[in-house]
Amino acid sequence: MIEPRVENVPAYATTAGDDAIDLARAGGVYLDDWQQRVLRQILGERPDDKWASSTVGLLVPRQNGKCVAEDDGVRCGEAATDVDHKRRGDDHRESNLQSLCGWHHARKTAKEASEARRPRPSARPPEAHPGLR
Repeated sequence: MIEPRVENVPAYATTAGDDAIDLARAGGVYLDDWQQRVLRQILGERPDDKWASSTVGLLVPRQNGKCVAEDDGVRCGEAATDVDHKRRGDDHRESNLQSLCGWHHARKTAKEASEARRPRPSARPPEAHPGLR
């Protein structure tokens, strides 16, 4: 099995991953080795029986482990270390996720924060000055 180039998995004492793998097999779904490994990791439990991770992100080799950000039409190509939402919010579908290097992720986040702080134009027309009515 090929080991991932970038991986960040919190420590866990036990895992419910094997139960999930057995359930899949009982339903006629046979997982690849890498899928079994991921299930064991994301279903890892701490000694206090709580999940080791509350949020899980996974990008598979489709993006080849590289940052997909482009500057002037040239792809960055550095090792991707961060999973980014293309559009802000709680949409965690694969179509809204991309892999970025830390530098591009920080730059995108700073730009979004700056845009969020900009005043938005009012939808109401301005009221006439009381003395000019």
